[in-house]
Amino acid sequence: MRMIPWRSCRVCTNPRVAELPLCTPCLERFDRETTDRPPVRLSPEGCPIRASFWYEGFPREMFLLAKFQGDRAIADFLIGKAFGRLGSPDGIRLWLPVPPDTGRLLRRGIFLPDRMAYRFSRLTGIPWSAEGGRPRTGAESKFMGKTERSSMGEDRWISLPGSTPGQGVCLLDDLVTTGETLRSFVRFRRRQGDHVIMASTLFDSRLRLDGP
Repeated sequence: MRMIPWRSCRVCTNPRVAELPLCTPCLERFDRETTDRPPVRLSPEGCPIRASFWYEGFPREMFLLAKFQGDRAIADFLIGKAFGRLGSPDGIRLWLPVPPDTGRLLRRGIFLPDRMAYRFSRLTGIPWSAEGGRPRTGAESKFMGKTERSSMGEDRWISLPGSTPGQGVCLLDDLVTTGETLRSFVRFRRRQGDHVIMASTLFDSRLRLDGP
């Protein structure tokens, strides 16, 4: 974990702006590089995917600090900015974050989708639940090949105790790349009788959902 004075910018260590984690130049750079927003796109299953930022440039640097350095201030800044863009779509009854890799979660100390669900829930009043999967002790699925990721299928999801069939659910993730996680989620939830409204992500990597 990086040791940064609490009054300093979380990125460059210059004096930060009031209650924000960034200094004025970094804040201006972030705003400038996030003007171009990712368009809403559909998964092969017809589920809308809405992302707040492109996975590139300065915003990507901030994402890496939040995800792999455990910087909660940066994480909450990104989540707050994302909610302003994503909002709360109609029909949502439950936020469901992507299940974490438990080994990396213990080492990293922060899980962005779960933090998104918690904060979105506080802002909207919509309940959230950690949709768990089988604990993984090796590499995260994003580092697997496409074939290996596909073989995981729906094993990563479990049914929620007391969940009501037919409810509208929204999957929360921090980064969408190939879309394999979303595919398995949509198939599983539909088999449970639920309606998957959309997937909300912090970042879109510009890769095709059916890409390598």
